[in-house]
Amino acid sequence: MASREVIVLVGGTSSLAKALVDRYLAKKNIARIIITARSKEKFDSLYSSYSSEDIEFYELDVLNLIDIEKLVSSVKKYERKVVFHYLAAVKHIGSRDVENLFKVNFLSSVYFYDILLKTMDSFDFILIGSQGDIHGAYNTSSYNASKAAISNYFEPIALRNQGKQKVCIIKPWLFQSKMIKSSRLINAMTCSPEYIAKVAINKIQQGKSLIYIPVFTYKLIELLSFINKKLLYAILFKFLKQ
Repeated sequence: MASREVIVLVGGTSSLAKALVDRYLAKKNIARIIITARSKEKFDSLYSSYSSEDIEFYELDVLNLIDIEKLVSSVKKYERKVVFHYLAAVKHIGSRDVENLFKVNFLSSVYFYDILLKTMDSFDFILIGSQGDIHGAYNTSSYNASKAAISNYFEPIALRNQGKQKVCIIKPWLFQSKMIKSSRLINAMTCSPEYIAKVAINKIQQGKSLIYIPVFTYKLIELLSFINKKLLYAILFKFLKQ
């Protein structure tokens, strides 16, 4: 039987983070779940019904590099394999605060990984990418660009033989979250965060490095991008305009 792992959710107050927590707890083979966020208030509003024996809060701002170093040092005390999920993300409209967006969505993840390499002999570093890394968007191209940066930087690392220091990128299709505006059409096209969490954890445990959820949507976008990018954008602007 595999040893019980410590799970760290960086930016753990999203709908996907909560779905991951529920999925991990259901498996009953987790030593501890650490949920980081800037706000204890958000943590309490989402996890007030959970036992402190299962989860704990850790105050962290991914823009504060010292915070990241302290977090990594603190989890070493468990002397177990640690699985880090980097979920921190912001999604601004238009070009507003692009610098901050790239720091949160991409640059801090690079620094985080560098600290892990220097500090821990064994870890899994799981990043949330996006199937939008292939293309821009009607009004969130900066967000898509930050996810493309994650793919371009971390894919070569994820696909090589990594030994005990592993990287994995999850690329979900649109899923229901506070970043996605609700409408009848959008709701019909999106996946639930519970479905994303279920598939992601299963694929991670199978040792997959690049995880597309679902696969066919990513391959369809890749194909359209290759055949006719103008057609791809026409479709995206028609169905995904918010």
